[in-house]
Amino acid sequence: MTLDGLLTFAGLVIAAYAIVPAPRWMAFRLHWAIWDWLIIVFAVGTTHYLLFYPFFVSLGLGAGIGLSRYGVTPGGASYSWMTTS
Repeated sequence: MTLDGLLTFAGLVIAAYAIVPAPRWMAFRLHWAIWDWLIIVFAVGTTHYLLFYPFFVSLGLGAGIGLSRYGVTPGGASYSWMTTS
């Protein structure tokens, strides 16, 4: 998934937010527990880390997972992560 794909997804989420009435969103938010929010934040954070992995490695924040050793691109890794979470 590229940056264009993430921006498209963000645009769809914003459009859905604009279409759905406010009481429905409130009911939707009430059904989510703290664990649900933590999973979402972790998945989005991990996706951004994988997308910008070369930048984090240049800062010395690389996890040493060696994505290129296995032929995995950051975009492919983030796509597989988002589909599993």
